Amino acid sequence: MDGDTPKGNVGRAFANVSSYVVDQGLNVLPRGAIGELIVGGPLVGRGYHGRPDLTAKVFIEWPQQRSWVYRTGDLARMMPDGSLEIIGRIDTQIKLRGVRIEAEGVSAVLQRAARTSLQLKLEVGTILGTHPDIGGGNAPQLVSFISWDTGVSIAARRGNTRPGMVKPGRNLSRTLHDACERELASYMRPAHIIALTWLPLNANGKADTKILRSVFSDLDFNELIGLAEHTTGHVDGLDSDSSAVDFEEQILKLLREDFAIGNTGSVGVHTNLFTLGMDSLSLARLASAFKRTFNVDIPVTGIMESPTVRALSTRLGGLVLSRPEATAPEINNFSSLWMPEIQKKLPHLHIDRVLPAYPIQEGVLYRSESSPTMCVQHVVMHIGDGVSLRRLRNAWAKAVSDIDILRFVSWRYLDSFRVSFMG
Repeated sequence: MDGDTPKGNVGRAFANVSSYVVDQGLNVLPRGAIGELIVGGPLVGRGYHGRPDLTAKVFIEWPQQRSWVYRTGDLARMMPDGSLEIIGRIDTQIKLRGVRIEAEGVSAVLQRAARTSLQLKLEVGTILGTHPDIGGGNAPQLVSFISWDTGVSIAARRGNTRPGMVKPGRNLSRTLHDACERELASYMRPAHIIALTWLPLNANGKADTKILRSVFSDLDFNELIGLAEHTTGHVDGLDSDSSAVDFEEQILKLLREDFAIGNTGSVGVHTNLFTLGMDSLSLARLASAFKRTFNVDIPVTGIMESPTVRALSTRLGGLVLSRPEATAPEINNFSSLWMPEIQKKLPHLHIDRVLPAYPIQEGVLYRSESSPTMCVQHVVMHIGDGVSLRRLRNAWAKAVSDIDILRFVSWRYLDSFRVSFMG
């Protein structure tokens, strides 16, 4: 190792030490892949004194009998030259929206950005926290706490006193925000970056996640959103494009009425939707709302790439301007083109019109070709004694008559419905 070697790189293993990087199933990973570091050889001890439970967990007989190795608990990857780069600890992994995230990896990006761009040494702790005013307290948020004051004693930082908040300054906020945009996938970017007077520590000298979660949950919502606006480096109203104001107002209206978001004046056009507790499911609902309101298709991935009202209004404006005005004639032409072919295949059905499939419908049809039962769903309804079957059938027929998508499948489901209640 030399002065240019990254500090996370610990070099090559000794000649009498076996080193492996494995996944959760203890399968050896290729070089460059991140997994748990396992070491073997004569340097491996016999276990922990007086801790048979912990010994059984980390000292294992692997990969063959009479071959003992030690599970380090370190996340690492083996580089092309055989050296090992330590990424962090497995016990700092957190799961957000179904994806495992290495908290120390997120913190390392922020630390490196501050050191490289501003020659500032940051202490960073990244947690998964909840806030009572975001998603009813049930929407986990990825939050990074930062501090640069090294004058506070270790004893004070390990006490029960909670740190205060400070403003990081526009340069630092922009530097950290740009680093996250550049180096982290969208699902790994902190929804909030909060500067503290000091970073509280636990007995092991690590960031005290319990205190940090408490600090986050106790923050005033308006103050929290103000911090998010400050982190992005934007100030509402300074760069507003008058041509996009109408889109912004309509999007804010959708958020207020359909998602109960934005009812407070603190939510602005630069507020990140993820900071408001929105996840992939709510973003899918938002995409449907855009389709209904603006008659344009914008995928969930597109919303994730532009997760602010200002960015979405710009994106939607471009889609609306480029949208062909002949949308309805195009659909009618599609129906005219395919109607003869469909009637030839299904002569016993009455068909109103033929519509192009949505991408998800194309996927279902494709899978159905190879496995016809894969996408079949059966619903069994238990009807109470006081329910009128006649009125229920009439209500179903009315729904089928009013809703296109139900008429598309009514030739199957109406018969099944009738058989279930008449048979």
